[in-house]
Amino acid sequence: MTAKILLGLLISIFASLLEGRYPYLFTIADVTPNIALVWVIILSLRTPVGVATVIGFAVGLLTDMWGEHNLGSHSLVFSVVCFMASSLKDRFYIHSIWAGGLAVVLISPIGFAIDIVFRFIFVPGFTLTFWGVLLVFLRAIYNAVIALVLYPLLDGTIKWLTERRA
Repeated sequence: MTAKILLGLLISIFASLLEGRYPYLFTIADVTPNIALVWVIILSLRTPVGVATVIGFAVGLLTDMWGEHNLGSHSLVFSVVCFMASSLKDRFYIHSIWAGGLAVVLISPIGFAIDIVFRFIFVPGFTLTFWGVLLVFLRAIYNAVIALVLYPLLDGTIKWLTERRA
């Protein structure tokens, strides 16, 4: 069980480092996916609500510390998104690639909207443009495409990390 926890931690740290240090790695026409967000949403679809929220906060805090972000923005967004994804898991059967992608599509814009509200409150001079709003929805679609590509790999790993031994 310790090896599983360590592997999950290493994947979380890698996703956080990738998002924090290289946020524009997979940019297509100014649309950047949030790979760490996709990871924590898929992880939250397999873990209890409290655990998912703590993992989301920790991965978000690491992402904030490694990147040039406003400290606290990713940790707030990731913890709320993980709470929502884990709650969604308790109400619906989400164990297929399409349901996981749909969960990412539904939850990503909410996370981005929380980030926008955070910036309105804590970043002086932040303004919202039409392109910024459109970008939020394009990023959510890009996250869904990333989730559909990575879901079989991540879901198999997460099943292995979260299954209980009898």
